[in-house]
Amino acid sequence: MATLKQIAQEAGCSVGVASVVLNRAQGNIGVSAAMRQRVKEAADKLGYGGNFAASALKRQSTRTLGLYVAPRSGGGLGAGSFEDRLLHGIEQACVANEYDLLIVNMSVERDPEVCVRLIRQRRVDGIIVMDPGRNLRTKYPVAELSGRVVFLGAGMAASAAPRFAFDNRAAMQLAVERLTVLGHRRIAFVGQLHDPLADCLERETGFRAAVEQAGLPVNPEWVLDHGDLLQPGFSDVMRAPAESRPTALVALNDSAAAIACRELRKLGLHVPERISVIGVDDSTICEFTSPTLTSIRHPLEDMGRDATEHLIAGLGAPADTQAVTGRFPPTLVERESTGPAPDEKTTG
Repeated sequence: MATLKQIAQEAGCSVGVASVVLNRAQGNIGVSAAMRQRVKEAADKLGYGGNFAASALKRQSTRTLGLYVAPRSGGGLGAGSFEDRLLHGIEQACVANEYDLLIVNMSVERDPEVCVRLIRQRRVDGIIVMDPGRNLRTKYPVAELSGRVVFLGAGMAASAAPRFAFDNRAAMQLAVERLTVLGHRRIAFVGQLHDPLADCLERETGFRAAVEQAGLPVNPEWVLDHGDLLQPGFSDVMRAPAESRPTALVALNDSAAAIACRELRKLGLHVPERISVIGVDDSTICEFTSPTLTSIRHPLEDMGRDATEHLIAGLGAPADTQAVTGRFPPTLVERESTGPAPDEKTTG
């Protein structure tokens, strides 16, 4: 295998410059983009692989971040879920800062203590915890990870660690405001009522607050669990007389909204002529439903990228004395599933 000296000779630079480029060595050597390219081309040509362990020991850094994905039912990387979009943002930040990414856990149960072990063993410099926070109960050894961890998601609200999350309450406010502008006064909600994730809990409470702020009643029978969409309870609500049933529905995510549209169609209630539907996430599914789905955009890529940038910037620095909380605002993306409230004099 080629040595650093051979690489330097091939590229026409010093061994120090070659080390800075290939081993991410620290120092005061400035290297131009053109020289970096020459060194990398020389390394490829001569088959240089480097000595990762020795380089990491010398610089006291692995240049690697860990990503812990807390397991959840129906989720996980590669499931077409919101985690994939978060990962895209995380990867962007890692590439820009020349960090590698180690995925610690995807879908199986594993003790969060694994995060501490990776830090103690110096296998990673820091940890990104992607955790939706089931009922805010998930426990992480934050004290031992101080300065080396960031959380993604609405959970861990009382933690001293930095946390980056979507503004779920503002999302519900935006959805309800748009529906009231369209003339809707009876609005239903489909959420996760049984053992909810933290994000789902925030969306439910945000929905209730937004409806009350609009001066509208919150009918308990119209606050449904997403599992009810395929049960008689949902059809019973929607089969009520026109003047007694919802004219709009807000779902906790796009998948639930898409299922609601399908079930409403089975009941003969056309979207949006008889009932408007809004989802959350602005996922790819929105363009493939019929009608296309109005949704509240969740800036997942931005969340992942900003959280990772924050973690990298803080490595080696004193731990924050106060938690940094990044709240990412929602955006309404209007498509075909929303429209004016129906005229009850002409519809049954």
